[in-house]
Amino acid sequence: MATKEQDRTFTEEDRTPAEEMTTLGQCRYCEEDAVRMATHKDGTGWIAICDKHEKDAKDDEFEPGKDS
Repeated sequence: MATKEQDRTFTEEDRTPAEEMTTLGQCRYCEEDAVRMATHKDGTGWIAICDKHEKDAKDDEFEPGKDS
């Protein structure tokens, strides 16, 4: 037998859009939310960056991608 909690259905207003739940986390160079990934030129990894730190990423041999 289902309990009240198990029986509850969610409306669209109850749901959080995936865009709001999925983040890259904090920028590698500051405390701002990251808006894109930058992959290392040699393919060994990636970092998350904000718009203000694209040049810093390039200076560190990362290649910023498109906005997420």
